[in-house]
Amino acid sequence: EFPHGVRMLCWDTAGNLQWAGDSFVTDMTGSVVARRVVFDPAGNGYVLGRRAPTPPELGSDLVLLSWAPTGAFRFARTISGDPNDSDTGVDFATDAAGNVCLVGILNGGGTAGYGQMLVAKVDPNDNLLWTRTFSGTAGLHGRGLGLDASGNVFVCANSGLLNEIVTYKLD
Repeated sequence: EFPHGVRMLCWDTAGNLQWAGDSFVTDMTGSVVARRVVFDPAGNGYVLGRRAPTPPELGSDLVLLSWAPTGAFRFARTISGDPNDSDTGVDFATDAAGNVCLVGILNGGGTAGYGQMLVAKVDPNDNLLWTRTFSGTAGLHGRGLGLDASGNVFVCANSGLLNEIVTYKLD
């Protein structure tokens, strides 16, 4: 179970609580830190963040959680680099088909251990469609993600110690 799970709450436009759904699942351990929430066209909700396992010296993983429009918990997916690294989800969006595109940081990987940028796409049924990783000379940290009307993925990033701003387009 998540000792410190994530709870998704839904209020209607008048401020009345409609439902509250928890992320407690039995096949994962550790505490989850939520960063953002988005919804797909079908009304499924997604939370992106990181999961710090127990014991904490094992590092952390990027985690994507999903709830149905009714508040029922759908799935939890982790994506990680090296098991001892501190990986985290940073930003994400959904496309017209309900796929989730996300950007995260795989800390400890990449050039000289400065970190890699991870970009991934997951379908609405929790199937991992693809992942891409990018490194810079002093690490590369994804900071934002957007999708255009055609579903192309745009990511902005900082290049580690050089403080460069980099933009990627993935089709």
